[in-house]
Amino acid sequence: MILGIPQRLCSFLVMSVLIISIGTISEACIYQGLTNSTIIDNETPSEIQTDDLEKPYNEEPSTEDATESRRLHRSRINAGPIYIALLHDSGVVEYRRQSGENSLLDWQGVVSIASGWHTVGLLADGTIIYYLEYGTNWWDPDLDVETWSDIIMVSANINITIGLRSNGTVVAAGYGYDGQCDTEEWSGITTISSGQYHTLGVRSDGTVVAVGANYDGECDVSSWGDIVAVACGESHSLGLRSDGTVIATGENNRGQCDVSEWRDIKMIAAGAWHSVGLRADGTVFATGLNILYEDLYYVEPVYLGQCDIMDWIGVVEIAAGGHCTIGLTSEGEILFAGVFANELPRY
Repeated sequence: MILGIPQRLCSFLVMSVLIISIGTISEACIYQGLTNSTIIDNETPSEIQTDDLEKPYNEEPSTEDATESRRLHRSRINAGPIYIALLHDSGVVEYRRQSGENSLLDWQGVVSIASGWHTVGLLADGTIIYYLEYGTNWWDPDLDVETWSDIIMVSANINITIGLRSNGTVVAAGYGYDGQCDTEEWSGITTISSGQYHTLGVRSDGTVVAVGANYDGECDVSSWGDIVAVACGESHSLGLRSDGTVIATGENNRGQCDVSEWRDIKMIAAGAWHSVGLRADGTVFATGLNILYEDLYYVEPVYLGQCDIMDWIGVVEIAAGGHCTIGLTSEGEILFAGVFANELPRY
């Protein structure tokens, strides 16, 4: 319980309207927590069609750790609960709010972003900057991240920020009452993902560690092996194997863990109750919640459409919000599938 509210209801309380118009696409999605995605091969598009803004990074990062030879992990599209963040090659972050108002975060040297209630920027020198639009809230998502150093990857959710150091250790800040920030004993980590209530890390030997809530088995990953990337949903976890197959654990009442038949996957993402996989040919798979049927929250079926991505092609990066899926194409087009927050009936 959080402030008297069941944890499984908390995610619905932060949903708001976000109207997005980027390039030739105009859609609306609900964004809940972090876009949980990891780039496997650092493919980059040629441009993002965002009218008067600069192109995104058009060359791969050159920063490496001299000892471990680990490259900086990059994410250029991210979703918070009420906005989308786009990273451009100048280090400027375009910030699109629920109100439809757009603004720029004039950050310099940013190489990757992550989003929760806050937006986190990873600088080329391994330090962190952040932006919290609504001031400090009771989740305290931004605690002390500006003191971090030697970071090569960041992950964030509504209430948490996780940083991977070049030496394979992990730092965490924010809401940690379920233990999701208890990463201080981790070592040999190569990639990370933060959910709202749990956190995952991949070791250099391909095994996975997990901390945090384990209400539905989302942290039951000790038997996993040959993993190169992970993604946290609200109550499920995904693992991408080096052979392009995907494993999942946790709550599966909406089919979000039905990924055993996926092949040739090079990138994964997890929304609240859906899972997304990017294939090597640029097409995308999705499984999980696509229609909200009558249940505790809704009195009639509500069509979401967040899994309606089977016609997407030429995609080089994916992300997932609470009830939306985002894709970035090689032509710089931003693709969206999802729903308006105000299309959901009150509960």
